[in-house]
Amino acid sequence: MNRSMLLHPVIFLLSLVFSVHAQAQFQDTIFKIQLLQNGRIWSDPHLNVKGDPYFFSNDFLDGSVTINHHTFESIRIRYDILNDEIQMPVKEGVLQLNKELVDSFTLYFQNSHHHFINIPSGRYEKLAGYVQVLSPGNPSLIIQYYKKIDRPGIYNVPDYFYQIQRLFVIRKNSVYLIKKKRDFFLVFADEKSKIRTFMRDNKVHLKKSQPESFIPVIRYLNGFPEIR
Repeated sequence: MNRSMLLHPVIFLLSLVFSVHAQAQFQDTIFKIQLLQNGRIWSDPHLNVKGDPYFFSNDFLDGSVTINHHTFESIRIRYDILNDEIQMPVKEGVLQLNKELVDSFTLYFQNSHHHFINIPSGRYEKLAGYVQVLSPGNPSLIIQYYKKIDRPGIYNVPDYFYQIQRLFVIRKNSVYLIKKKRDFFLVFADEKSKIRTFMRDNKVHLKKSQPESFIPVIRYLNGFPEIR
């Protein structure tokens, strides 16, 4: 029997395997593109308002997005704080991502990264939407950002965006708004003494105007006593 005739079935089977694999990869790629670009084209309704509604910059920043447990790296996005929505550039313009599918996202800005998670409505009484995780764990420390429009209603004085933020602690599935240092210590009244000792020994000073100053204490309570 001709040896080449014996090889033909093998070659056919190999080509069939490669074809099926390539098709599966292609379908997976199409699925991920459709998942990422699930949203609606955005238009700006606030063209005459001074400033912008975005976190850090109205430019699209390097980042990543996790949608329905699929993470998309090295994409360009921006965070619209006014509407609590994520946007990305597409061929048709600017796409507003489907918030119901977004698990989390990360923005990279000036050599630092800022990680946000999407808290579903109804999970907590006081908190829902995108929040920045400053220190994860139980307890965790988070910030929620807001932008609003001030409308002075005065001739020659334009409407303008302004930003506010709220600091929260999540502990044992309860959410606490931290307006001042006293609120923080009330959350941890049962551990106040050891927190004070840790702060004194490590020269930690809490400042509401500097949310990052709370991170060493939260890390300490999660079992990471070293100061970073």
